[in-house]
Amino acid sequence: MPPMIEMDGHPEHGPHGGELVELGKEAFHIEMMHGTGAVAMYVLDGSATQPVAIEAEKLTVSLKHDGKVKSFELPADPQGEDAAGKSSRFASTNAEMDQWLEAEAEGAVIVQIEGKSYTGKISHDHDHDH
Repeated sequence: MPPMIEMDGHPEHGPHGGELVELGKEAFHIEMMHGTGAVAMYVLDGSATQPVAIEAEKLTVSLKHDGKVKSFELPADPQGEDAAGKSSRFASTNAEMDQWLEAEAEGAVIVQIEGKSYTGKISHDHDHDH
């Protein structure tokens, strides 16, 4: 089956099945994977389908959960096709960050891409009727 496509033309989930975080005005996306005791974030293009290897050494994630705020870092974890000195994957085995994301903590991911800083909003607004 083809992936679910939203009205704005990009998939509802990233290529690994994770949640998408928009960077800029659809300039890039971050795909978040969590729930396994580790967290991985993939940098994707504007269509949220292709990996984008960037020169950043880490991503910074700031989360708020149960009234507490904490920052986490995900070091670069290059994939096989990434160019030398660049990475499209950032990963951490920080169990606390994984638990916070599983508990639907909200916050932001901050990343430098091509000399520009992007902040993506992490929210868990699944189409629930509250």
